Amino acid sequence: MIKKLLKNDKGQGVLEFALVLPIFIFIIFTIIDFTWFAYQSHSINYSYQKAGWEISLSEIGDNDDLEDIPSIKIITGSLASKIIKDRISNSADGIISDNLAIENGKFTLSNKRANFQLPDRNNEILYGTRTNRYLQIDADITYSIKPLTYVGKIFFGNSYEIKRKLDRKIIAKVQQRT
Repeated sequence: MIKKLLKNDKGQGVLEFALVLPIFIFIIFTIIDFTWFAYQSHSINYSYQKAGWEISLSEIGDNDDLEDIPSIKIITGSLASKIIKDRISNSADGIISDNLAIENGKFTLSNKRANFQLPDRNNEILYGTRTNRYLQIDADITYSIKPLTYVGKIFFGNSYEIKRKLDRKIIAKVQQRT
C-alpha cells in the first residue's frame, strides 16, 4: 500500500503549479515596478534638463530690446516655480505633475556688453558692440514616484523621491551693432 501511494503522482502538476505560481507572480510584479521606477527616473532627468534649455524670455515676460532693459533683473516666487513646473511637466511623457514639486524657483537675467573689431571690405577696422542677455535658472526639484504594485511598496516604500538641482545659464538673446 505504501508503494502504491508513493507511485501515485496524481495532483503532482497542481502542487508544483501552486508552489511556483506565487514566485512567478512576485517576479513579474518586481519587474513591473523596477521598470516603472526606471522609466519615471529617466523621464524626470530628461525633463528637467530639457526644461532648463527651453525656457524662453517670453515665458518670463521679458520681451524688451536689449538697450531698454536693466543690466540685472530677478524673478522669483510662485511665478518662477510655476513656469519651471509647467515646462518640466510638458517636456516628456509620463511625468505626473501632481508628484512634482518646485522650490526656490528663480530666474536671473543679466546683460554683458563687449566691444569687438572686425575688418570691412576695404580692410578698415569696424568697431562694434555685442550685448548678450544671459538667463540663469535655479530651482530645487522634487519628484515622487509611487509604486504600482504591493511588491514595489516592499522595495521602495509608499513613494521614492528624486531630488534634482536645476542650475543652468544660457544665452537668451544676442544683439550686435557696428
